[in-house]
Amino acid sequence: TSRRKDAAWAQAYLERMTRVVLRDRNQPCVILWSLGNEASCGPNIDAMATWTRAVDPTRAVQYESCGGGKATDIICPMYPTPAQLAALTSLQEQNKRSAVFWRRWPASSASDLRPVIPCEYAHAMNNSLGNLDDFWRVIRSHRVTQGGFIWDWVDQGLLKESAEGESFWAYGGDFGEVVHDRNFCINGIVFPDRTLHPGAHQVKRSLQFISIEIEWAPAADNISRHIGATA
Repeated sequence: TSRRKDAAWAQAYLERMTRVVLRDRNQPCVILWSLGNEASCGPNIDAMATWTRAVDPTRAVQYESCGGGKATDIICPMYPTPAQLAALTSLQEQNKRSAVFWRRWPASSASDLRPVIPCEYAHAMNNSLGNLDDFWRVIRSHRVTQGGFIWDWVDQGLLKESAEGESFWAYGGDFGEVVHDRNFCINGIVFPDRTLHPGAHQVKRSLQFISIEIEWAPAADNISRHIGATA
């Protein structure tokens, strides 16, 4: 939005951040600060980052919409491909002006590689998460790739009974409303009652701490086994 650059909105932007930090800075579960989500970048966002780092230098600051800009300590794109994720392990790619991830990232002059942690990299709607292993092969191959966040944890449905007396998880449109987001709140890896989606088993498999690889050399009729920790 244009407000990110509008000086008339600078104080409103800053107050939004100061209130959050001053409220939650003594909570040990807070491990980093986010400046917001999908709101583009500009001087008002940069001012939020500058103030936050000065008040709490013990925690990192992350912001997706500025790419590798100065407002973020973490490179945290939305929905990169595995190849794009691997490319972001390069300092040149982290600092490059880009519009690859549906945002206009500014150029940066950072001198050190930053951690790469996609703030969303898998969308758990319907029959999904089948390519999670492709991401984790990249993540485990580079020191700066440190995992990512799945959208999202739990289906946000409500238990309802049909005219036939059958119970089901209801979502947008099931309550007679005209304006709704259909099933867009049904995208977790667990159902509303916390039972597992099939995709949850894929997540468990991809994130397991032990990997086993078997290599077979036909000419030598030899099989070698590699077992290693993946944490």
